[in-house]
Amino acid sequence: MLLSLLEVCDGAVDEEPRTFRFQIRHRRIPNRAPRNSIGGSWLWDYIRLYELDQVMRQTDVVFSTILTAIGEGKKLTDEQKTLIESRFKSVEDCQREAPNAVWLFHQNVDVDRFNREACSFTMSGVFRVGVRFLNRSTPVKPILESRVCGPLTISSCHISGKTMRGSKLSKPAPFPYLEKEYSALQACKDVLFKSTTSRFDENTKVVVVDGPIAAGKSAFAKELAGELDMKYFPEATMDSYYINSYGYDLRKLDPQMPANMQSFDVAKFLQDPKHRNVATFQLRMLIQRYSQYIDALAHLFSTGEGVVLDRSVYSDMVFVEAMYKNGFLSKGARSVYYELVKNTFAELMKPHLVIYLDVPVNIVKDRIKKRASPAEVNSPALTDQYLQDIEHIYKQQYLKDISTHAELLVYDWSDYGETEVVVEDIERINFDRFDKDDTHMRDWRMENEEDWTEARARYMNKPDLMNYFNVPRYDVPELIVSPEDFKAWYDIWSEAPGMKYRKGYNDECGDDGILTKTKLDFRNTL
Repeated sequence: MLLSLLEVCDGAVDEEPRTFRFQIRHRRIPNRAPRNSIGGSWLWDYIRLYELDQVMRQTDVVFSTILTAIGEGKKLTDEQKTLIESRFKSVEDCQREAPNAVWLFHQNVDVDRFNREACSFTMSGVFRVGVRFLNRSTPVKPILESRVCGPLTISSCHISGKTMRGSKLSKPAPFPYLEKEYSALQACKDVLFKSTTSRFDENTKVVVVDGPIAAGKSAFAKELAGELDMKYFPEATMDSYYINSYGYDLRKLDPQMPANMQSFDVAKFLQDPKHRNVATFQLRMLIQRYSQYIDALAHLFSTGEGVVLDRSVYSDMVFVEAMYKNGFLSKGARSVYYELVKNTFAELMKPHLVIYLDVPVNIVKDRIKKRASPAEVNSPALTDQYLQDIEHIYKQQYLKDISTHAELLVYDWSDYGETEVVVEDIERINFDRFDKDDTHMRDWRMENEEDWTEARARYMNKPDLMNYFNVPRYDVPELIVSPEDFKAWYDIWSEAPGMKYRKGYNDECGDDGILTKTKLDFRNTL
């Protein structure tokens, strides 16, 4: 017979949803004298930090008794009802004051844990509870758990598919990160109003789909993103490097280029895996994947929408090691690769979940034949040994390393599979079962809104992160070009359509209003 609306500063409660509704909202404490009347309606408002613990101790027993009765479904006494109504604000008041708050549901109140966690909030804010009555038979929408992680509320424990999610929660509008620069003033506003975490829900997660060549990753990842209401990021390719903002493919310039400066992509690697430009190609692939992963994190932080990636920058090392083992990549180029990794990866946040689609080498070869890609047919690179090395490195190195942080699901995809079954398995994963000292999900545990906003600002300012690839290494011959070749490349490249000036400033490509423009395309970093 009771619906409870709990507004907690920097906190949430961790249980299965059904009976209670909790609303989370940050509230800074004004510098004014507190009202200490236990029965007063302002008990939980405007309490100074050093006095909150004392007030908690005075009301702990009474409040615990009421919550216990609520959790067990017992009927409250008139005295308890009167106490609740006199002490707390109404649901409508809380909704009006916190329009962007997150709704969570709760079935069985763990009173001891609630009191323990509530006392811990004294270091960062105040909490208030508003209660109103509701018929217990009211149907509850299927939403998943939430939890308390330190003093800050984060997204719920479980990812949920369309069927379980029900209707979408009300959240702030997405921040237009592709068009609008993220300023310091905007960051300050986001900290003040909790605009970053208020967009988060149980599906605000990073999911990566990995597997060998021709495993069926792209189709599965796209379908999975649809089932989970997440944004799909296709596998990064060299197209993002060679096709400019105006749609012009710079690979068309190859006939004019010196041999060492011509384009090199996956198709050319498969046909000539021992070409001089293989090292440059693989380093550029690392940069493309890194750039895409930054975009995925920027999207997640700016919109609250989860992301599903077809491979990621973390599994790029699988191909580097396989190339090195098969003599396609030199020891020097490999050392440069890992120096770049060391200099850049510390800025990223690892995925929450990695899904590996396992396909044996013999089936991989059959699928390569069936799809009959011109670059793959009779490729000197796709030998049995190379494909076996990819499988071995995936399982013995990459999956072992990434599973120390992310959740890992492995499926036999020899005969493909059903996305719905995978979604059901994902829904069973509790991403919040790890303590603060565990390496799992460590990148996604933050103490306060300032930390979340700082992380968001990092991925919004993409050029700063891309600059970490400027590592001077001049000891690998295949990565060095002559001044003459570079000048020839630059003269041809810069005169191509859309390459003379920055995006938006090329009148020959149809850009107008150039004289009045004052801003650059700040995310155009490649």
